[in-house]
Amino acid sequence: FANAHRDAACNAFVPIGDSFPIYMDKNRLNITKSEVQNAITELGFRNGPVNVEFCFDRKDRPIIVELGPRSGGGLLADIIYMTSGVDIISYCVKNAIGMPVNDIEDRPITRNIAAYSFHALKDGIFEALEIKPELMDKILQIEYFINPGEEVYRCDDSGKVIAIAICEFSDQNEMLHMMDSMNDYYKVVYEYEE
Repeated sequence: FANAHRDAACNAFVPIGDSFPIYMDKNRLNITKSEVQNAITELGFRNGPVNVEFCFDRKDRPIIVELGPRSGGGLLADIIYMTSGVDIISYCVKNAIGMPVNDIEDRPITRNIAAYSFHALKDGIFEALEIKPELMDKILQIEYFINPGEEVYRCDDSGKVIAIAICEFSDQNEMLHMMDSMNDYYKVVYEYEE
């Protein structure tokens, strides 16, 4: 399970990042895991990855919003591997070619790692991504999806990101703070019409 981060200034429903370890008390997490496992069992999923999105109702009960037979996007498989050693991609390939996958286990998260999708708040022509040193020092890798001079669009879906970075933080508090205020640590330079 991961923390899903969103940018209300852009689109409160589009995830712009995931971080590990999850910030949730043990009892709430165990109840959520049980609910998710029950749903997986009821739906008959037996092989392959399952991506789950959930929230909590006013009575603090987990509500499954999405449960799909796929890996999550946004370099999620990479950060799962980096934080726990679980190689989702290898498991998917083995499963697809009929090889047994029986060594999957719930492993502890050992690092504070997140993936963040850099995005624009308006449509325009992309010039540069300026990242402040405090964030640049945390970036382990970054993948760009557009180049200077290309059109950039307001990020109202996950296909409109500029770049995705994997970042490592010194502790969970730092990670959660930076992920929830990431717009303070970078600037998209682009031309746009007012």
